[in-house]
Amino acid sequence: MKIFFLKNNKKNRAFTLVEMLIYVGLMAVITLVIVQSLTVILKSNRGSFADINLRNSGYSAMEAILREVQASESVEQYSGDVLSMTQENGSTVVTFSIAPDGTLLLSKNSSEGPVTLKGVRVSDLIFNKIETGKSIAIKIQLELETDINNTTKHEWFYGTAILRNSY
Repeated sequence: MKIFFLKNNKKNRAFTLVEMLIYVGLMAVITLVIVQSLTVILKSNRGSFADINLRNSGYSAMEAILREVQASESVEQYSGDVLSMTQENGSTVVTFSIAPDGTLLLSKNSSEGPVTLKGVRVSDLIFNKIETGKSIAIKIQLELETDINNTTKHEWFYGTAILRNSY
């Protein structure tokens, strides 16, 4: 029977310099891949958020314009990017216009507020009055823009509404 004795050799229990360099290099590569992946995910998330803000601003702005047109009794001004209407037997004046910073503003009885979200600008707003024998309608064309990852995204929104008591 053979008995093997284990030598207590400190040299076999530690990492060598070459092994440490290999481990550190592998960790650096793995860290670099993870950081690049997270960067791509965050850019994509910012783009999706800006795109959602653009659409939500467009839908809510069109809803507000259409609702106010349908509640109006007459149109005072519809030239270019300004729409002014009267409601409730001429006692309420409603105006849609574009602020200098590009937001869509709603003015109603001397109170004014934005209709579009922050970061979304109106790049084009067109109001056209449509008159038939009995009806008066307003056709709305709204173009909004926002910056997504250093590029500008545009989207058009369209709608038509008939004034109250004109049908």
